[in-house]
Amino acid sequence: MALITLRVNHNITAGIAVDTHVHRICNQLGWTLTPGGTKQPEQTRKAIESWMPRDIWPHVNLILVGLGQEVQTEQQKLISKALKSSNPSAALDLLNKLGLNPKKFVTQFYKKMQRVEQQQEESDFDLLLKSLPDSLKSQIITKTKN
Repeated sequence: MALITLRVNHNITAGIAVDTHVHRICNQLGWTLTPGGTKQPEQTRKAIESWMPRDIWPHVNLILVGLGQEVQTEQQKLISKALKSSNPSAALDLLNKLGLNPKKFVTQFYKKMQRVEQQQEESDFDLLLKSLPDSLKSQIITKTKN
């Protein structure tokens, strides 16, 4: 928190602020360069500061916290953003490394759309049947059953 206060209030970048989101994401991406990852956020901070260019330190927390929050709560939105990015394949690979399964979401979405279309087709058929006279309706139903 002190690192964020220094950055926001005094425009001083003394290090990378590492919270739960940043800690988890850095470990998932292998950025801590530690086999099995780091155990504490402070260890993560030291690990990523050792190789990350200092000029991007002010932006790391904001970007990774936002990403971490979307990974936890806005997964479909995040996958949509990845698909619209300039490099969808790389973006989807990144999401996969963060524990999302983009293929699963796309498959679920496709199945849901098929169900909606099927329900719409059934609704259209029901509307058509309702508009027909009873005598013609019974003939159509009888012929479709055979």
